[in-house]
Formats: sequence, structure tokens, C-alpha cells
Amino acid sequence: MTHRLDPRRPIHFVGIGGAGMSALAEILMARGFAVSGSDICNSKSVKALRRAGARITLQQGPKAIEALRNNAPLPPLVVISSAIKEDNPELVAIRAAGEMKVIHRSDLLADILASHPRSVAVAGAHGKTTTSTILSTILME
Repeated sequence: MTHRLDPRRPIHFVGIGGAGMSALAEILMARGFAVSGSDICNSKSVKALRRAGARITLQQGPKAIEALRNNAPLPPLVVISSAIKEDNPELVAIRAAGEMKVIHRSDLLADILASHPRSVAVAGAHGKTTTSTILSTILME
């Protein structure tokens, strides 16, 4: 993994319940990273991540980052997606604090993929989920 993904550095997802964000959070938790996040909805994915050990708040604002700043050995790496607007209260507070690096979800995905010698990508307009499921089944056997 790249320098950004240090196992001592917690990873915080703003909008952790999104499909792409929750999947990345699961991957990092499986690799032993401390994962936290925030979301405005207590969705199935948020509940599943909580059961797996992620610390998630159901608000987005300055209070959501207070625990991050107090409990981490290194400043957390903050992950956002395109769904998080620049005026999001939590993102504004994170940027104002200054010590936390903010990266886009796609950059985190690139870091994870770069840590593997081989990767498989499925692209297209229709059938990606079906094709990905078939490939996952084949590769796991």
C-alpha cells in the first residue's frame, strides 16, 4: 500500500454508508485498519459496518471529528466521495483543523489496487454486477 495507508493511521469516511464508500471501509477493516465514519442515514450498510466494529456517527459536523482528533496515534486519513459537497459541515471542520489529509474515494481505491500485483476490472453499461459476481465466485474457488 502507499504511504497514505499506514495501519497506524485510522481511516475516516464522510458518507460511509454509500455503496462505494462502505465497500472500501469493509476492505480496510478486513486488513486491520481502524475505520470510522459519518452518515446522515442509518442504512443497512451503516448497521453492518457498525456490527463489524466501525465507529459511525449519524451526523455530519464538527462534533463528528472531535473523537478522531483525540484518540488517534496519527491524524486520520479522511475519505470523501463526489456526493460530499465542499460546504459539508464535517468537511469544512476537517479542512479547518488542518492536520487531517483528505483524499477522494477513487484515490483510496487506486491505493488499494496498487497493493496487489494483479487486479481485475469490470466496466460497461450493463451486466457489471452479474459479471463481477461470476468472476468473484470463480476466483474464490
